[in-house]
Amino acid sequence: MVAVLTAHSGLRPEAKRYIMAGRGVVVDAGGRGDYTTVSDAVDYMKARALAGRVWVREGLYQESATIAQPRLTVEGASWSTTVDGGTTGHAFDVTATIVQIMNLEVKTTGGIGNSYYGVNGNTGSDMLRVERVFCSDSDGQGVHFGADGGQICFSRVTGADNNGVNFGSAGDNGRVIANFIGSNGGWGTGEHTSAENIVYVGNRVTGNSSGQIQQASGTGTYAGNDET
Repeated sequence: MVAVLTAHSGLRPEAKRYIMAGRGVVVDAGGRGDYTTVSDAVDYMKARALAGRVWVREGLYQESATIAQPRLTVEGASWSTTVDGGTTGHAFDVTATIVQIMNLEVKTTGGIGNSYYGVNGNTGSDMLRVERVFCSDSDGQGVHFGADGGQICFSRVTGADNNGVNFGSAGDNGRVIANFIGSNGGWGTGEHTSAENIVYVGNRVTGNSSGQIQQASGTGTYAGNDET
């Protein structure tokens, strides 16, 4: 018997249960999903004021997606799921609280001068979590946290024109845990002098142009990092 492919085929069991319960949608660039773009999916979740999950199948999504719905998770199938803002915008521009971006690749076209990031956390994006994300190129910061409680873990950030991971003036209480951050045009991890109490643990930070882990605020915690 030939298996019947549905919009929910291939999802992890817990993700399938979540989405089939009406709390999420599937994105598939090839048309085998609820939407073909990430932007349409997150806009739908925002229009319904629905805290839930957007699950994105493998493929290239050439777009800039704004996440404005609180408590939303955007999860890719693998690092073969690529959201590319190109020269038009941040791959993800996050304006809501308690957002998770997981298990995919983000990028923008470096060397252009537009300062578009792989992930941009705005001032309203408290508790933004970036996990198992590959930022392979960026025209500015790779991943930027502009609000309280941002976290990046188990990720790889390379090729940014500026800092690989950056905490802005309101980026207090951040966590940078078990990442590879290398070959970026600024600091590996940069922080504003007002970004206090950031924890850096177990990261490999290497080959960044301005230095590895910047300690601008003087209030951070640093343990078990490998800096060269």
